Amino acid sequence: MIAFDLVYLPIFMDSLAEIVDYFESELFFSEAQITTFVTNIDKKVQILKFQPAHHQDIAERFGFSEKTYRINIGKYYSLLYRVNETEQKVYIGRVFSQRQMKIDFGD
Repeated sequence: MIAFDLVYLPIFMDSLAEIVDYFESELFFSEAQITTFVTNIDKKVQILKFQPAHHQDIAERFGFSEKTYRINIGKYYSLLYRVNETEQKVYIGRVFSQRQMKIDFGD
């Protein structure tokens, strides 16, 4: 089985940092709670190396011009990613609250 490369886009890091900051400053989450959240994301993303198209394509639903997949992270957050079969890469995009009305990939 061929493993795809994971490419974390800058918007992934920026959006994750915003969420972690919100957890720390507004919700007063402990370091252990934040670590659990980030570890959960990492576990789900690592699976994409071997099952890149594992999740539902949401491109049409959200008006994206290319296939875009969503991973739910707990009850309130999701992560977007895209797969390039030719390059065998998975591009990890924005992490966002599922309550957001407008969603973009970050490109």
